[in-house]
Amino acid sequence: MSLKNKIYAIRSSQNFKNTLWNFLGAVIYPAGVLISTPYFIRELGVKQYGVWMLINTITQVMSVLNFGLGDVNVKYIAQYRATNDVQRINATASTTFTLSLFVLATALLIGLLLGYLIQYHHVFDIPDTLRSMAFISTIIAVFLFGLKFIEIIVLSVFQGFERYDHAAFLSLISRLTILLVNIALVFWGGTLVHLFSSACVILFIFIVIDVIILRKTYRVSFSLFIHKGQLKNVFSFGLWTWLQSAFAIIATQTDKFIVAYFAGVERLTYYSLGSMLTTQIHSTFSSVISWSFPAVSNKIANNESIITFYNKLNFFLLGAGFSCIIIFLFLRDYL
Repeated sequence: MSLKNKIYAIRSSQNFKNTLWNFLGAVIYPAGVLISTPYFIRELGVKQYGVWMLINTITQVMSVLNFGLGDVNVKYIAQYRATNDVQRINATASTTFTLSLFVLATALLIGLLLGYLIQYHHVFDIPDTLRSMAFISTIIAVFLFGLKFIEIIVLSVFQGFERYDHAAFLSLISRLTILLVNIALVFWGGTLVHLFSSACVILFIFIVIDVIILRKTYRVSFSLFIHKGQLKNVFSFGLWTWLQSAFAIIATQTDKFIVAYFAGVERLTYYSLGSMLTTQIHSTFSSVISWSFPAVSNKIANNESIITFYNKLNFFLLGAGFSCIIIFLFLRDYL
């Protein structure tokens, strides 16, 4: 095979498409956030932006409620797809989708409690002029978290079919739409309440679009029903992935609460900028190779060896990691 044909074969492969779109999704949106951050700080003010970062931190910590449902979809839909078991694919998708609605309801209750503590017990150093807005914004933001979690569950079905390119594209479009609308709202004098409310409406629309695409293209139907047979998967495999992610989420977000509690939301604004940059670098690497999970699950289901696959992926990650370190060494003064 000629070099040209090899390059074409690589570009045409599903793994390349998955990697490319995951990379674009991990780079374009964070770049947009970083570029627009000075604008948001200038228009909203340091304190209101700090409240925004505090509320985002609260919702990120609430991600511990995910219970590994997305990973359950990826693993078992890929496994059932290998045997063309459509019934179990739909049972898995319906079970995780229904459980995600329970997570949404639980998140709302927690949001009401947190809003009450912020408003009446001053748990964080929020200025009096912003406390009422922080109370309302927290409740809306928690509802937004629930919608984001439902979106993750729906998009994980695409990933179970090893279509990370579709999942990454749809996720990127929804996030960019929310970001652009936020920029416009802030330009017209909108507050955090307007930003979170508009994000809820936009995300709900995209979830409906995602469900329609899955139904028409992959014939996946979502029903509000919990299949007992699939609960075993949730509480076996899903439990261990949930524990791993829960500890990671708590470890990476606790410092922000400490800063907000002892130094106030104004200091949190500047602290969040550095944290945002390093977090996005890590997210880029993790999202680029996330497609490998269902690929491995599918290979194991077909009794295929994964040694060559592992060696190639390991070589790619090491090369990309060292390249990133070298680039940032050259940019350290600018940063």
